[in-house]
Amino acid sequence: MLLNSSVFQMTSRFGDFGLYVASESFLTGEPYVFPGASLYIKDDWEFEDLKTERTSAARSNISTTAATVSEWERLDAIQCQNMYRPGLCNGLKDYHNVVLVVDGPGWTRDDLWNLSMIADRLWEPVIPRYDLNSLLMADQCNMSGNTWNGVPECGVDCRQLRKRDGGSRSRSLSWAISEPEIPWFIHIDDSFTWRNRTLYSATEGERYDDYRFGARVTSFEVSYCMAEPSMATCSVALSKPLMLAVVLSVFLKLVICVVVVRFIGPQEPLVTPGDAVMSFISTEDRGSFSGVVTQEMIRRRKRNSNVMTDVYAFESLESRHWVKKQQLRVMAIPRGVWVRTYGVLLIGIIAASVCLWQQLSSGTSFPLIPRRRGIKLNVDEASSFLYPVMGPSPFPSSVVIANIPQLFLSFWYLTYNSLITRLEMSKEWALLSVDYQPLRVTQPRGLQTSTYRLQLPYKYSIPMIILSAIGHWLLSNAVFIIVSQGSYYVDGDGIGSSSDPTSLSSDAVVSIGTASLPVLVLTILGLIALLLPILLSRRVLPGYMPIVGSNSLAISAACHVSPLAKVPKGDGNEVDARTWKQDATELQDLLAVANQHQESERSPTGMKSMVLYPLKWGDVKMPEDWYSEMGHEANDVGHLSFGTVADDPQPPKDGRWYR
Repeated sequence: MLLNSSVFQMTSRFGDFGLYVASESFLTGEPYVFPGASLYIKDDWEFEDLKTERTSAARSNISTTAATVSEWERLDAIQCQNMYRPGLCNGLKDYHNVVLVVDGPGWTRDDLWNLSMIADRLWEPVIPRYDLNSLLMADQCNMSGNTWNGVPECGVDCRQLRKRDGGSRSRSLSWAISEPEIPWFIHIDDSFTWRNRTLYSATEGERYDDYRFGARVTSFEVSYCMAEPSMATCSVALSKPLMLAVVLSVFLKLVICVVVVRFIGPQEPLVTPGDAVMSFISTEDRGSFSGVVTQEMIRRRKRNSNVMTDVYAFESLESRHWVKKQQLRVMAIPRGVWVRTYGVLLIGIIAASVCLWQQLSSGTSFPLIPRRRGIKLNVDEASSFLYPVMGPSPFPSSVVIANIPQLFLSFWYLTYNSLITRLEMSKEWALLSVDYQPLRVTQPRGLQTSTYRLQLPYKYSIPMIILSAIGHWLLSNAVFIIVSQGSYYVDGDGIGSSSDPTSLSSDAVVSIGTASLPVLVLTILGLIALLLPILLSRRVLPGYMPIVGSNSLAISAACHVSPLAKVPKGDGNEVDARTWKQDATELQDLLAVANQHQESERSPTGMKSMVLYPLKWGDVKMPEDWYSEMGHEANDVGHLSFGTVADDPQPPKDGRWYR
């Protein structure tokens, strides 16, 4: 988590751009007259400034635009609105200035205005009455990103503040609306005439009531736009505090690994069911109990016992009457495990559903329109914002907050993996009563086998790993960190972004963004994943093994081999495993060899060697004194345990007693 966030992408988003509204003839070099046929004057200008050097910068910008606009990229009206209109914009990255091309060959002042004689005389030196003008208006605009109730908003201000210490913001055009429209119209109103109504009046009365706005035409349809391409800048940054935390974490892991290898390394691992069987057979504890024992019996007798230790509570198990019955995988998992596991899984799904509901209730939409506002495709696209953690280091704190769901998803996956593992382990255990199976152990010897996997077969583990990777990717797109430079995102408390000079550059801000579509997909995948354990648990277990789950006492009870246990002739360490698998008649051959060595006596070495060969669980022959101790004849009671092909374990018989 920290490693992924210590090296991060930092993009640039800008908000300042020049807005020009012109006819198509403006693109081909037709003449224009400043400030344009709309007679729009910025708030920080006076009318007299149109004749002075104070407007030289604006004139220069228009001249540069007129000379290069034919090389800009053409955007249709929908694309242009999504790029530059308030409520739809998202900061400028690939484009800068824009020319809105409206219908018409150009305009004279007389075409658009019916001015009084006083106003006409004032404008004549600036914009002659009958000169054709291909420029309607020009303005310098500012785009800024902030949040409102957690929902990102993009505002566009095309009127500069009249004074730096405050003033009124009023739009020069009513194009600043939050819903797209086709056709798209630019409207001229009298909101910018308040400073000098004489310049725009059709009447010559001196009283305020005598004023009448003199525009003949107030609406212009936008055909398309010409946007100036901008070189998108993107950089990779390094957070020094987070990288230090990563280095310390890796060093701590290294120390833990060294300690574990140093003190636990020589011990045999108990990772697979085969490891447990090999351990219990090789180091048989005659003080423990034996018999047909299930995990449910152990738990039930433990609850009814006053003895605090596990072993002594179960030494006096009686013989059991064997009844063949169908067993399902669900029986291998205690009810408490199901409740705890599905409790954790449902918490994650409920949390995702609540987040999705909050996003939708706050106005967040899914990507059903070209804006794709429901999913984050890069670090600057978010359907909603969370406020970053304020304080001396907002960036590291925000990284931790944004990645807490990743930690829960990892815990969610481990819990889910554990449940599937229990189900598959019950199948592997049950197969030991179906046929002779080599033990699958961690460190194989003889005919034992080993796999790169621990418990889950690849048909489950690989899809689950892929599911986990997709889940983490979706979650990283659902809650993520945004680090951006430029003038679009504003630093300030309560607007969704904050600066962090310690971890970031001075002109960068950090935000926590969210997206709705990944949350929806995560919720759906989580619900689907919940069905797999239920479906697997309804499958019938093969064979007739008692249900032991992961209970070591029950496994140990099934591993009390007969004192008469034999091993096939030869050293198990020298047997070629391929020969065993390829020769279909070898079981019969080994059985014949075993019959020739009936006189071989049991020894600790022989019992340890039998685990090197394929084993099967079933009814095995016991010594005569064992039957005498039981007080039964050999035909009345039997013993179930593991044996090799030389022992020839048989399936238990219905109605017979077993101990």
